[in-house]
Amino acid sequence: MKKVTVKDQIGRVAGRIAAFQWYVDHPRMADGRCRFCGTTAACSCIGNTRRNLIYWENRLAVLRAESTLTSKEVEKILKSSRRMVEKREQDEMLERIENA
Repeated sequence: MKKVTVKDQIGRVAGRIAAFQWYVDHPRMADGRCRFCGTTAACSCIGNTRRNLIYWENRLAVLRAESTLTSKEVEKILKSSRRMVEKREQDEMLERIENA
């Protein structure tokens, strides 16, 4: 069994932060539906997403304090996670366009 390091934990937390940040920045799809629940009506999804984002940012701060990683290394992990989420969203958008 592989030992989970703080760097691994930061990577996972960074992925969650990147995903939640994407949804906070882009809460609706092009057709006006919510990315989470799919409704066009007002929903509580964006508020829940912001709350989750705040939680994971606080968790990242705790992990940063526990780790020996430099701030540049942590920022590199965060940037990589953001690129991964953007790529995934682009791929999903292309797939939706192809299936339409």
